[in-house]
Amino acid sequence: MSKFPRTPAEAAERFAAALPAAPARVEVRLDSAQGMPGLCAVEAVLARAWPAGAAKELVWLTRAADTDRDQLELRAYGPANELLAEAVHEFRGG
Repeated sequence: MSKFPRTPAEAAERFAAALPAAPARVEVRLDSAQGMPGLCAVEAVLARAWPAGAAKELVWLTRAADTDRDQLELRAYGPANELLAEAVHEFRGG
């Protein structure tokens, strides 16, 4: 496995695996010109990792036209809305 995730789904897998337990809530923001397939892939990963329990907020942002990079932001929150983990990844845009 590469040191850096190659896709948003791979980044989500690593993020979920790093948490000791299911969070109360997860925020996902994918900034990408063609992000719906990537966002759906991330949601599928999170649904497998935490089949029940974690509320999921998924947002697709269309990136600025002057960049060729996609960005994925992941945040996990505990039951008192405390930030448990956060990750930001960039990918070559599609």
